[in-house]
Amino acid sequence: MLVRLRMTASAALHQYFYLAGKIFSKKNTKRGKESVFKASTLEKYIQKIVSDQESKHSDGTRMLPQSDSNIRAKG
Repeated sequence: MLVRLRMTASAALHQYFYLAGKIFSKKNTKRGKESVFKASTLEKYIQKIVSDQESKHSDGTRMLPQSDSNIRAKG
């Protein structure tokens, strides 16, 4: 979140705790299965965080890589 989404450390921590609260809540568990959480909720909130950050930094470049070659760490 810090580099790819251009967040400060405090903003990333805030988003992390918000996300953890939503993902690991009792409302997000699958029926009849304890400690099994819905992946769709994680995906929805990650997309929301990325979308919010992209709108803040609308300089014409996307923050998510367009191909697998852009994912590798720089050496």
